[in-house]
Amino acid sequence: MQPSSSKQLLLLNTNAERLTKLEKLLVSGTDYTIVLATNTRSAIDILKRDNIDFVVSNINLDNFDGWRLARMVRSGVLKCSADTPFVVVANTWCEHLASATAREFGINSLIAFSEYEKLLNIINNEDLIPLKDMEKSSLLVIEDNSDTCHLVNRILNTRFTIDSASNGEVGLELWRENNYALVLLDVMLPGMSGNQVLDHIMKENPKQSVVIMTANHTMELAEELMLKGAADFVTKPFRAEQLRRVCETAARREDFIISNLQFANKVQSLNQSRAEYKNVSEQHQQLLDQIGTIIIELNKNGAIVFLNKAWEKFTGFTIEESNHRPLNDFIETSEHADAFISNEIVSLLSSNTNSHQFEFRLKNKFNNALWVLARFDITRKHETNTISGTIENITSRKKAQEELEHIAMHDGLTGLYNRLYFETELKQFTAMASRGNGPHALLYLDLDRFKVINDTLGHHHGDMVLRNVSSLVSSRLRKSDFIARIGGDEFALLLPNTNQDTAFNLASNICKLLDDYQCRVEGKVIKVNCSIGLTEIDCKAYPADEYMKQADIALYAAKRLGRNLAHIYNESDDLSKDLLASLKWIRKIRQAVADDNLILHFQPIIDIASKDVVYYEALVRLELNGELVQPGEFIPAVRTRR
Repeated sequence: MQPSSSKQLLLLNTNAERLTKLEKLLVSGTDYTIVLATNTRSAIDILKRDNIDFVVSNINLDNFDGWRLARMVRSGVLKCSADTPFVVVANTWCEHLASATAREFGINSLIAFSEYEKLLNIINNEDLIPLKDMEKSSLLVIEDNSDTCHLVNRILNTRFTIDSASNGEVGLELWRENNYALVLLDVMLPGMSGNQVLDHIMKENPKQSVVIMTANHTMELAEELMLKGAADFVTKPFRAEQLRRVCETAARREDFIISNLQFANKVQSLNQSRAEYKNVSEQHQQLLDQIGTIIIELNKNGAIVFLNKAWEKFTGFTIEESNHRPLNDFIETSEHADAFISNEIVSLLSSNTNSHQFEFRLKNKFNNALWVLARFDITRKHETNTISGTIENITSRKKAQEELEHIAMHDGLTGLYNRLYFETELKQFTAMASRGNGPHALLYLDLDRFKVINDTLGHHHGDMVLRNVSSLVSSRLRKSDFIARIGGDEFALLLPNTNQDTAFNLASNICKLLDDYQCRVEGKVIKVNCSIGLTEIDCKAYPADEYMKQADIALYAAKRLGRNLAHIYNESDDLSKDLLASLKWIRKIRQAVADDNLILHFQPIIDIASKDVVYYEALVRLELNGELVQPGEFIPAVRTRR
């Protein structure tokens, strides 16, 4: 050991022969005082006790590893500084994966033991990458909304070096000029669409990781882009943690793919040396076991031939009991599950594509099914094909997606479907009727004088009444019938394969049901009635909203006829004609309000005795096509409303 120095270097290696070689090199070639450790426990005790200025460790330690030791140093819980240089000398490793892992655990430098003499240059010349300057992954954001770009920069700038483009054309130019770990692509772009941008990227580099940014109303387009090769998607507005997690996973996708290829190349080159092959395999297994994502390899028959420890944590099955079994054995049992997975694997083996991804439900040892995303790549070597890939747990994402879909389709107060979803269903019923499948019936239900309940008892009691009425009406419907809340106290019912006579009987029964119903809310009995307008969906009207207009007219007719009853739309009766004319005026008035076409005229009111103007009377006029319409023509239409 050289004379005492002000700087101390901790040298940790559990292999005595390698420890001796490294000690001789460092004693003669550096100014550090060398402190030796042959096991993890003693190394941690030294780091707790002494001011260590430099750490050199190998990866494979006794019941521990160099990655976790580095994590303890970086955490600042030991006596040494959290910024203490940390170098790993590895026996063997999968280059790309080890480098990526080293970056994540704050390793300043990583070299193979076969090149251990380079350690002197690293230490003496301080040829280290400082923690703050460690290379970030590169990210290209293609987004036309500047606010979204700024938000992405704020969330991800600590993890990525970020370039941005405001349209698809500029984005593709930047992408072709640089090598990006990840592309964050907006679905809706001006000019060249996100769909077209992805087509170009996948054609030129199918392995490029692309994350789609989408709003709820463009989810179908996002799914289409995922099928075309996008790695993942994130919905706007996104949360910071959600964006970080999705981008981090997608950026690592290439690490997994490249590492698997490097692993395969190493195995092939070491086939003649069984002992060395075993050492390499153990090193790789240890590295792969640090990853939370399942790493899997299949043979041409779809049987498992390789797994990492994440499989055991995720499924509860051991690697030993899972190896050599078909992946199908671990797929949730369903009508076509086995055939589906088999077809996906056969497609990958037989087609020209080198990669494929799909989602399915993986069952664990406790028969719980969890949603996963599988990404497979095929390596073709002569007559042997190897399928390797990753399996990620997307159960939380699926659950969140299902919750968002439920919120998007349902009314928050009653739990019934909402107006948006109702309009979609009405279009479906109209389309079915146009193909000769029908007739169907549409019922438009409105509670009579519900405003009185809200005004006298309060909106809280009114909400309780709406929930009770929703439950009561729903209980009288068939499983195939559809009910939605489309307004404050308005409901729409769609009855498949039902003529207007049958629908009228049901509507009349619902009116009587509510009339007889004693709605009790917090000890009070509230009287509830309804009026119903109905029309038959018989393919005569198009588009779908024409049927809604007919039911609306029939509803107002029911109210005109005394309320608490049902009325069938008939375009030939005078009442419907009057109401239709009123509705046309109402649409004109609404448009006039939107276009600011309501005009006020003022006329003075004069005191006859004094001849003075005592006040002015404001008179409203409607301007249509440059002409003034007197209130006598349009005010009566407004009064027909409830």
